[in-house]
Amino acid sequence: MRDYKFRQSNLSFREPKRTGYKRLLRIAVLVFVVGALYGFVQLGLSWYRASEAPEASRDGIPLPLPPHAEPAGDTRPVSSDPGSPAEAPIDRVFTGKEKVLQSEVQAESTTRSNTARLSNGYGTWIEHEVEPGDTLSKIFEDNDLSPQLLERILGSGKEANLLKTIRPEERIRIHLDRERQFSELHLQLDELRSVKFTATNKGIKGTEIRKETQTKAAMASGVIEHSLFASAGKKGIPDPIIMQLAKIFGWDIDFALEIRPGDRFAVIYEELWADGKQVGADGIIAAEFVNQGRAHRAVRFKDSRGKTDYYSPDGMPLRKTFFRTPVEFTRISSGFSNRRWHPVLKRWRAHKGVDYAAPSGTPIIATGDGRVEFRGRKRGYGRIVEIRHNSKYKTVYGHMSRFARGLSKGDQVKQGEVIGYVGQSGLATGPHLHYEFQVNGVQRNPLTVKAPMAEPLPREDLEKFRKIASPLLASLEQTASDTMVADTR
Repeated sequence: MRDYKFRQSNLSFREPKRTGYKRLLRIAVLVFVVGALYGFVQLGLSWYRASEAPEASRDGIPLPLPPHAEPAGDTRPVSSDPGSPAEAPIDRVFTGKEKVLQSEVQAESTTRSNTARLSNGYGTWIEHEVEPGDTLSKIFEDNDLSPQLLERILGSGKEANLLKTIRPEERIRIHLDRERQFSELHLQLDELRSVKFTATNKGIKGTEIRKETQTKAAMASGVIEHSLFASAGKKGIPDPIIMQLAKIFGWDIDFALEIRPGDRFAVIYEELWADGKQVGADGIIAAEFVNQGRAHRAVRFKDSRGKTDYYSPDGMPLRKTFFRTPVEFTRISSGFSNRRWHPVLKRWRAHKGVDYAAPSGTPIIATGDGRVEFRGRKRGYGRIVEIRHNSKYKTVYGHMSRFARGLSKGDQVKQGEVIGYVGQSGLATGPHLHYEFQVNGVQRNPLTVKAPMAEPLPREDLEKFRKIASPLLASLEQTASDTMVADTR
């Protein structure tokens, strides 16, 4: 009986020891499991941060690199100038989707939605997209940059002239070093051109940068439905090429008055490519325009003197000495007449010119090369410019609202150069241009006078021109034929 009690007590004495051991073992296992899980979580976070690190290009958006660093991936320096910081491409755009996880690189928003900052251990990049009304002085002021710095940049050389006329949608990028001292400024002019200003020991140096481009020939054709711009635009022809097409044939066709539905066009032009994408158009190689059943053809050719122009298939120049119209007008408000009722003077009198109605401020161009013989006010003409082209020809432009900046008596002007702007100065009831064309001092009707031709191709260039023109004209004919077949289906 005693033995039993002893054993019973002995058992009851040993039981607590076994229970404590098991608890310790459970705690140890739990600690090990928690530690292992924590380690796996830290490993996963480290891998995630590494995959999101900004020093490598991600989603095609590389970050600027420090001056001594090598660019990663496809990031290339804009310039190979010694000492120039390697950086992201000029066409890099900061967006709200951008995430920077490292603490040493921070994106800072400014007071303007079209400005972004990116700071790292090597300095700060400021990027600003130009909006209407922006000026360089305002951009510098908004980003706490001194007017003295702007003055130094603008006085750095001829490249600074590109900064004086900044336009909406251009992009300006400014780099400041760790001490917030100016390092570089980039202005993206278009997809092909940019200008860079770099701080050096000798001052600020400006450099214009152009991307390397390749040209590819493209062909297009179409039929006029309502207007040349609308019909050509549907065929994917760039606006500059459409404008050039109208200019080439503008000597013989009045695109404001003579275009009809059913007129046809075909054009071979050069596309500009850079970095694997089309970035513009370089010019027309050959073109055809059929206006009211009459075909007009043009081929570009550079003669032995280095002069490039457009010629008809037989080698005659399309360019005349004078443009047919000096302004983009909405309508002809008064034609050339020997007897017209004057709306201001209220009496019958001759009208020795053509009045082109157009919105006030519309640019007026010189219809031919010449010298400014008079610039100022003259009786009922109001503000007027008279251009002497030679001893035989003279043109007159009246009722201007203002003259072109810097235009003075005695200046030489080129054909197509802006000389003033439409207004209603003098005796005028509404904004329009009064245009006169004088031959030997006598006014002639600008709409019907036969403009003199430019010089024909020299005889030694004619054979070379024909060899170049023959395959181009054949391609134009085939392109136009394909368009006619397509339109009849």
